[in-house]
Amino acid sequence: MRGFAIAAVFLLGLAFATLLSGCSMQRTFTYPMEPISVVNPDPPDVSIAVLPADDLRRTENRAATWFLYMVPLMPFGWADYERPEAAALFLTINRFDSKVTEDVAKAIAQHLKRAGVAENVFFDFGSGAQNADYILETEIRNARYTGRLWSYGLSVFGPILWIFGLPIGQSDFELAMDLRLKNTEGEVIWSDTLNGDWGIFQGYYYNFGRDMEGLSRALQDGIDRSIRQNPMPISE
Repeated sequence: MRGFAIAAVFLLGLAFATLLSGCSMQRTFTYPMEPISVVNPDPPDVSIAVLPADDLRRTENRAATWFLYMVPLMPFGWADYERPEAAALFLTINRFDSKVTEDVAKAIAQHLKRAGVAENVFFDFGSGAQNADYILETEIRNARYTGRLWSYGLSVFGPILWIFGLPIGQSDFELAMDLRLKNTEGEVIWSDTLNGDWGIFQGYYYNFGRDMEGLSRALQDGIDRSIRQNPMPISE
């Protein structure tokens, strides 16, 4: 019985160590994840100022439910973050460093320029936007991370299976944004809505550290789809 108790304590420590293994790992927003596809090799000689995104997300971040995986017969614990950049514990990373309202807008500006939507596309807080031919406004309605930590109903003994290659869990991400392009008269001449989701299984030996990659991938896929299926009516 004593040996069993010692083993249980050891495995409990292992479970916590695994859950917190990202303490020395933090991920920053990286964009793009793949080469940006060119839609116009001869972009019009106009400028677009991309303003910081308006943040319409909810503020709830729920992490205490991570530790429900320790309950016997409970198959997993989970976390839901409406604002992941303000959270402190993910599946395989400690935190996600990003100024979402700025990083997303800068990524959109970079994407539009590389794709050839316009000759000059730049991020601006507003002071230089008056000199641009067009202004792009964005609203972030949802950028939600959901993590699942799997114990397979074995409580603190679940991490044994992780060592043998079974998934530690999964990370999922949902993105919803609205975009509006205005001319110099302030008229909305183009608008679109981006909706995307992304998910990945993660283990010790695969996809470790990729918890928040979904923000970049959902954004890149959404912008690419938008400018191909709903081109901006830009003229010189």
